[in-house]
Parts: sequence; C-alpha cells; structure tokens
Amino acid sequence: MTETSEKNRITLVLGATGGVGGAVARALAAHGWAVRARVRDVAAAKAGWKTPAAMPHFIRGDALVQADVVRAATTDGTAEVIVHAVNPPGYRDWDTLVLPMIDNTIAAAQAAGGARVVLPGTVYNY
Repeated sequence: MTETSEKNRITLVLGATGGVGGAVARALAAHGWAVRARVRDVAAAKAGWKTPAAMPHFIRGDALVQADVVRAATTDGTAEVIVHAVNPPGYRDWDTLVLPMIDNTIAAAQAAGGARVVLPGTVYNY
C-alpha cells in the first residue's frame, strides 16, 4: 500500500494509552492514517501522549460499553481497521471482562461495514 492510498483512511485503536496500542497508533499516524483512540479519560490521555505530532483523536468511552465502541468506529467516517489492544480496568477480572470487550469490538467492526479487527496477542490472561 502506498502512502498516498493510506491518507484519509481511518483506524480505531482501543488501548492506545498502553504500550502495544500506543505503538500501533503512532505507527499508523506516521503512515498517514487518521487515528481515533477510545479512552476512558481524554485529558489524561492527551497529557500522557509522548508524540504530539502523532496524537490520535481521543474519544471518551469504555470498551465495556458496546455503544461507546460502535460510536468511536462509526462517527465522522467509518474505521477500516480496529486495533483491539485493550485490557480490563486495573488488569482484573479477565475471566468476565475479556469476552464482552472483544464482543463489543466485533459489533463495532460490523457496524463499520466489516472493519478488519487486529488483536495483538497477550499473555496477561494466562
């Protein structure tokens, strides 16, 4: 894919304030993608973002609330890619929270017309 064809393409990154999600968000922005990031606290996310030139458009919401994830993927243009790099709040309750969060991401991808879901692997749930 050329840089020109990547311009104006939209991606949604869930977990953009974390290590993997943040690295993916910065890399996509550097390649011309419009990056949205669904975060719980927009002010904290902006304050903690280390590369202002690649700052995503932060959207307040919760990965545990399907309407929040769908809204982030579909408002003002639809996301072509959704990066699911999110962890349960406080890294607790993996057994009850991981599946609802990925279900919400899948619902958002469907609402966005079949966005591609990227799920970075993790060992946290083991």
